[in-house]
Amino acid sequence: MKETAARPLVESALMAAIGAVLILLSFYVPVIGMVAGLVCPVPFALVVMRHGVRWGLLSSVVTALSLLLFLDILTVVALWVVSGLTGVAFGYAIISEFTPSRTVLFTAVAFLLGIVAAFLSLYFISGITPAKFVEQMMDAFAKSLEISEKLLGSNPQMEELTKVMLSKELALQVLPSAILMASVFQAYLNFEVMRRVLPRLGHSLEPLPPFSRWIFPDYVAFAAILSFIAAVTVDYHRILLLSQAGQQVFVLASFFGMLEAVSVMVFYLMRFGLPRFFIGFICLFVVTQYILLPSGLTQLFVIFGMMDMLMDFRHLRFELFEEL
Repeated sequence: MKETAARPLVESALMAAIGAVLILLSFYVPVIGMVAGLVCPVPFALVVMRHGVRWGLLSSVVTALSLLLFLDILTVVALWVVSGLTGVAFGYAIISEFTPSRTVLFTAVAFLLGIVAAFLSLYFISGITPAKFVEQMMDAFAKSLEISEKLLGSNPQMEELTKVMLSKELALQVLPSAILMASVFQAYLNFEVMRRVLPRLGHSLEPLPPFSRWIFPDYVAFAAILSFIAAVTVDYHRILLLSQAGQQVFVLASFFGMLEAVSVMVFYLMRFGLPRFFIGFICLFVVTQYILLPSGLTQLFVIFGMMDMLMDFRHLRFELFEEL
């Protein structure tokens, strides 16, 4: 019985130490840290997969406590959300035999709850509200832009983009939807990284469908339509909270619409036999334009993605085409 109890304790402590090293590398080392940051959740996911959620949480908490020797508490809380909580949620999804899509969704929800908990702890510990947090981030971003402008010179297009990005009111408006999008992206990134790392550790993970065959549920398009109506008809219903909620839902749904439009584009470009690196370059250009320089063309992409959710141009829901 002692050996049985000692094994999870020793392995959890070892994974906690490895997790702390990876997190410190991701925080302090420029190049290697980028790779370390991608695999930070892996130790905690392994503990959950081998010994259960309780040991995974304890391992992540021990990692957080050890990080307090090197970092301030607010930074530790943020890193624990990104690495510890995400890893525990991912490990639980694996042992529960969730499908790949449900695994990503469950991990995204866990990450989102962790971000909310981090904001609450930030408020109770230091009294910093989300508005003050955004203001501090804007100030830091403005200083970094001043330094880059002195080194590289001024650029009219960059100045216009800077005005938009330094708008505190706009930042507060898109903050909730931005957090939601970041949660989904972080969950997807962790899934893809762990899917490639876990087989080397004796575990297999079923992949997501190819990006060219991604299709989101039709209720995402319906949510976008209803949220848009709620946002633009505020003068009629006079419910400010409903209008603000509509704006956040529409921003998030538009992001999924853009992803779906790019997926459709990749589907047909691959059918034409274009090189993958050329397709990837086009996708990167379109997504970058949508994020940094939104225009009428990018909005057309969003609308097209919504239409595909409703009409299923590729007939993926009926599986009429073979998988690319």
